[in-house]
Amino acid sequence: MQSWPHGALGFAALAVALASAGPVQADVVLKADNGFVLRNSLEVTASPAEAWRAMIDPAKWWSNQHTFSGDAANLTLDPVPGGCFCERMPASNPGSAKDLPSGQREGGVQHMRVIYAEPLRAMRLTGALGPLQSEALTGTLTMTMTLKPVPSGTRILWEYVVGGFMR
Repeated sequence: MQSWPHGALGFAALAVALASAGPVQADVVLKADNGFVLRNSLEVTASPAEAWRAMIDPAKWWSNQHTFSGDAANLTLDPVPGGCFCERMPASNPGSAKDLPSGQREGGVQHMRVIYAEPLRAMRLTGALGPLQSEALTGTLTMTMTLKPVPSGTRILWEYVVGGFMR
């Protein structure tokens, strides 16, 4: 079992927050020259509705250390097809915003794009996270929250499937 990086796959941090558990681990279930698959499955005490509400608010659970802006409060996730898991990039210092060309907005990062959303049940995003973003890779992060009753509340399955060319 290999650690699932907090932030680079910060969705695992959500599971920790919901479960009040120890470190989250993910299995590398497939590894090849052209990609890999990470998978984590666990049960949390939260209801599916509570888990869904937490999942779609990454600013509350993503690590500041694993953002480009240094502040998880700049993260948003629009949980609809085509919705963005994005990060606002404010000007690096208070005076620099006034130096932007007229009409120029501050910067940002599209971490992933929602390609499937079934509220309270599943969400699938596509894109490459963190340092993978600068490579010729694509990743699909599949998060599934099963409504099947379990003794502890909700079973959550996380998978991150990455394929392509990396230098």
